[in-house]
Amino acid sequence: MRETLRIIAERTTWSAPRAIMQSEVVLGLMLFALIVAIIVFGPAQSYRFYYGPQF
Repeated sequence: MRETLRIIAERTTWSAPRAIMQSEVVLGLMLFALIVAIIVFGPAQSYRFYYGPQF
């Protein structure tokens, strides 16, 4: 997957795969926010923070 992205980025201008890279950045930021919430609040508090008060 990453190899094909690199080939596409080499063969085209950088504006073509920019949407793919932005989606990767958004996923990375969501994962980073989840890790920070687990570190700061602890696992139980972060589950309550992400999934609502039913847990």
